[in-house]
Amino acid sequence: MRPAARALAAAALVTAVVFAAPLAAQQQPVYEVASVKPNQNAAARQGLQAAPGRYTFTAYTLKSLIGVAFQRTPFDQRETIGGPDWIDKDRFDLVVQAPAGAVLSGPDGFPSGVFAMVRAVLADRFGLVTHNETRERPVYALTARADRRLSDGLKRVESDCSEAMRRMVAPGPGAPPPGPPPCSFGGGPGRIQGNIVSLAMLSAVLGRSVGRPVVDRTGVEGYFNFTLDFAPEAGIAGPLPGEPRPDAPARGDAPSLFTAVQEQLGLKLESTRAPVDVLVIDRASPPTEN
Repeated sequence: MRPAARALAAAALVTAVVFAAPLAAQQQPVYEVASVKPNQNAAARQGLQAAPGRYTFTAYTLKSLIGVAFQRTPFDQRETIGGPDWIDKDRFDLVVQAPAGAVLSGPDGFPSGVFAMVRAVLADRFGLVTHNETRERPVYALTARADRRLSDGLKRVESDCSEAMRRMVAPGPGAPPPGPPPCSFGGGPGRIQGNIVSLAMLSAVLGRSVGRPVVDRTGVEGYFNFTLDFAPEAGIAGPLPGEPRPDAPARGDAPSLFTAVQEQLGLKLESTRAPVDVLVIDRASPPTEN
């Protein structure tokens, strides 16, 4: 898997949602035990709790769990298609426990074993069958200047997401460091805040707000901190699960998102077409009893 995809997975896990590039086929590990139960509490918030070898997903739809298992973008799930209507409505609590001594992450911390366990549970309990297709779609390309010079609004940092991924797979003792978690996004309507994130990760978040996938074509590596303020448009989704609201509502004179990306970050969103990987749901059934 590409480094940008690994980094983006870390960001999503820290914020209790998951994204990375589509996974290559790999062997499914055997989980020790798993529990799937309907969650009918309308007030329950979607969340993920991690302990060494044990992962609890609360109030997730099957479509959201597919996003975790197959590493689809949680910011714009339209590229996961098919399946019955209930997969995006009915919510479930899923707990999966790894066998003792199971290796759940690679040398760089990417938690491929965690995602593989969830895929195995979805196949066993929901009868889930999927396949991938490549389809040409309208997209936006996120581009940088020819000299790769960025705006002062993008503050380069030396950290990366490896440690954040390792903490997700095997949380250590004690409270996490103060401040926003590394490799995460926050904000709300009219504001996107990134803390130790790559431009590939930013592209995925922007896709949620512009109504189509965003492809990172900046050619810029590394990680950044930034705050992007813009005028939210009608129909744009609200904060991601677990996001704090912005400190203040967006200004009435705030620029459009397209203008804000150019003025505040020194980047551009350009309309184009490109091949997009689509995950097609062939079959899914209500979960079997535990």
